[in-house]
Amino acid sequence: MSPPFSSPSTLEAAIGGDADAILTLLKTSQPDIRRYARRTCRTTSDVEDAVQETLWIVYRRIGRLQRAGAFSL
Repeated sequence: MSPPFSSPSTLEAAIGGDADAILTLLKTSQPDIRRYARRTCRTTSDVEDAVQETLWIVYRRIGRLQRAGAFSL
């Protein structure tokens, strides 16, 4: 099964500002972001900070995404 954000309609809705679609995108992305942070950060605190900062940046900049492939895994 493909992730919900791989659906063009969900991703387009998120880019368009739909709050439910953005929440779906963030929730679906968080485990992968956390896994990456665990591999690259030294401490648990750094992992948590990196995940929080990344999700915040995605949230703030979702309307500027130009490629649907930005969230393909």
